Amino acid sequence: MLENLEPKPQRELVIRREHVKILAVSDTHLGFDEANPRFLEFIKEITTSFDVDYFFILGDFLDLWRRDLAGVIVQFSDVVAELKKINEKIKVILIAGNHDWHLIPGKYTKGDVYSYPEPYQWYEVVKVILPEREYKFLHGHQFDPKCSNEGVNESLCHSNDNAGKAMSEAWYKAHLTGAAMEEAKFHLLNNPNYPRIPPWALSTIEYVANPGAAGRRWQEIKDRVESTENSYEYTVYGHTHHAYVSSKSANTGCWCKDKSDYILIDNYEVTLHEW
Repeated sequence: MLENLEPKPQRELVIRREHVKILAVSDTHLGFDEANPRFLEFIKEITTSFDVDYFFILGDFLDLWRRDLAGVIVQFSDVVAELKKINEKIKVILIAGNHDWHLIPGKYTKGDVYSYPEPYQWYEVVKVILPEREYKFLHGHQFDPKCSNEGVNESLCHSNDNAGKAMSEAWYKAHLTGAAMEEAKFHLLNNPNYPRIPPWALSTIEYVANPGAAGRRWQEIKDRVESTENSYEYTVYGHTHHAYVSSKSANTGCWCKDKSDYILIDNYEVTLHEW
């Protein structure tokens, strides 16, 4: 049973439009050493190069599994500031992913929910409703059984730079199998130079980076996304880093290494591009 397929009311934004133009990206993973440094150049051109009403970032904007929140905000303050400039002309919409889940409001509170100043309000799901289609935007980890647990995602977001370095080492070593993988786990669990990493975190890393798992995962997740019987609904998501457009859904890919994927929506037309 996958968690969080129905968001809490305070996590959801509904936009109703007769016509709409949207630019969407995801998985910039700012703070990760493989994040594409050209992302800042890209967003500086948005207001002059794109004729759109909304700019969506569909999660994993910041990589809080690998970096301390304050540190990554300071390092990428120019990117954060640029979003505010964009929002003066094009509405910026931020959606939380599993790597920046900590930023979503109202996870554990009742009653009033705190909010950040515009445009820094994070949502879980945003629906854009047109006369003949409902676009559903979310990160997509909700369809991934290994990444849909809110408690795990929240815990991993309370990392710091040293713990994040250890997590990345586990990621890079996760192609190892058998005794080599167990040795890598032992090193990370017992290395006095890093904060202790819980075993469940390592099992998540091993699952994600297991040889061939990534290729299987994106197709399995796509199948879950498209399993809805609501033909009116069209889902746009990220998470898998595998960009595509189909008749029922689209994936925004990522901005890691040399990738620079983005989706454009012009009313009922959805197209995939690279910058």
